[in-house]
Amino acid sequence: MGDDPAFCDKCQAAYLVDKRVLTVLTDDYVHPTPGFPAPVTSETISWPAGCCVCARPATRGVEAKAHDGETGTNAAVAAAGLALGSIAVRTGGGTTYTLRIPHCAEHDDGAKLEIESNNKPPLKIRFRSYAYQRRFLELNPKPAKAA
Repeated sequence: MGDDPAFCDKCQAAYLVDKRVLTVLTDDYVHPTPGFPAPVTSETISWPAGCCVCARPATRGVEAKAHDGETGTNAAVAAAGLALGSIAVRTGGGTTYTLRIPHCAEHDDGAKLEIESNNKPPLKIRFRSYAYQRRFLELNPKPAKAA
């Protein structure tokens, strides 16, 4: 299959394209690498129950890290990182964020954390599991825009 999943603009269904063949993904699809994005839009994270890959009971949190190499990191990003319960370490070379993401004993590669310095929100988690990503988005909705 192709690289990362894409989403229909109208219905938000996930799909992959490989050699001009479009495949709509089933609800329980698990990608080989973390490809289903979920923005971190709040100062607190609600994790869905279970492992972020297979939904079996989570027995541990696996660290996911992202480093913002810019020394002039937006103060709101640093504050959000600390409030998320992650470890935000500011050094002369930028800021590193760490989240502990729920995994079972069999999985350790179900998600990764990314920083997009010019985007709001700048923190994003990518999951391998389409179902887990959707549950995460339900528990962590985007805040309503102020009128």
